[in-house]
Amino acid sequence: ETLRFLKGQVPAQVTLTVGVPPGLVLQGDKQRLQQVFLNLVKNALESLEGAGEVRISAVLREDATASPPLGSGAHFHVLGRCENRGAVVDIEIRDNGSGIPVDVLPRIFDPFFTTKDVGKGSGLGLFVVFKIIEEHGGCIAVESEPGRGTAFYIRLPLNKEVSVDALRLSTLHHNASSLPSRV
Repeated sequence: ETLRFLKGQVPAQVTLTVGVPPGLVLQGDKQRLQQVFLNLVKNALESLEGAGEVRISAVLREDATASPPLGSGAHFHVLGRCENRGAVVDIEIRDNGSGIPVDVLPRIFDPFFTTKDVGKGSGLGLFVVFKIIEEHGGCIAVESEPGRGTAFYIRLPLNKEVSVDALRLSTLHHNASSLPSRV
């Protein structure tokens, strides 16, 4: 469903790969979570400048204490509350685009911060993404290096007792296959 919004925006020279286990479901505000994925995938597509690859993957981790950390180091920036107990879903959206300079990385989630030309962006996209992830009790990290691409990592708790709304992540895969063959 989410990827259908991008159907006409994926250039012919871009490959969009989705690796999500069948039946994986996130519980939360479906529209807000779709907004997160839509924003991150659109940013990834823009960074490719017409050619490259965007990969979306997700994995269910039954025990967050045994999960690897989302990252650290000069090329990483982490925000939010990472759950250290219970089941979590780790989601990765990765591109092989232009990357983000190290000095810019700590500011990308700031409100009204943008590196886009005037009139091309409001600087609210990644700020809103962070806020939505935070509202869902999760965290987001970004790893990027100029010339090597960018990866956004999202960790969301899997609350099996709460069912506000559900976003079936496996439909990302299903709907990607209904897009044109270049995807």
